[in-house]
Amino acid sequence: MTELEPLIDKPPYEISGGQKQRVALAAVLAMMPKIMILDEPTSMLDPISRRKIFDVLARIKEEQNNTIIVIEHSLENLLPLADRMVLLHQGDIVLDDETRNFFQHYDLLLQNNVLPPGIIAFHHHLQNTGQYRGGIPLTVDEAATALRECFVASGQKQSVDKGSDT
Repeated sequence: MTELEPLIDKPPYEISGGQKQRVALAAVLAMMPKIMILDEPTSMLDPISRRKIFDVLARIKEEQNNTIIVIEHSLENLLPLADRMVLLHQGDIVLDDETRNFFQHYDLLLQNNVLPPGIIAFHHHLQNTGQYRGGIPLTVDEAATALRECFVASGQKQSVDKGSDT
């Protein structure tokens, strides 16, 4: 699950930060906890290592019935995994809601110095300009679908398929 086999014979000083994070996560998983609290598990990691950590968390969510609490500033990779999000400010709960509903409170997030991921910001812009009235997209695929709906509604024939040049 954590792809550590290639590291078995390497000394700790030869493995990357992302690999060290995966080793730490594997150590926690070996204890088979029912509740895991991960405090910024991807801080100081490059995008590829960050993605691998969230891939492991996705597999844990899919295969086990654990409660995983993640304290994280980088929300993009967390969005598709999170059932619920909580915004804390100076120890107080400012907002506690299901992930899609959480981002409906865009202005409140900004007031509390939370910069929503680009997908959410773009959706908010489309909503404010009256170009989109659907649900909040949490993934790139959902955002592409939302864009298609905007173009169809406006009568434009542009393609927003991934990998398209038009």
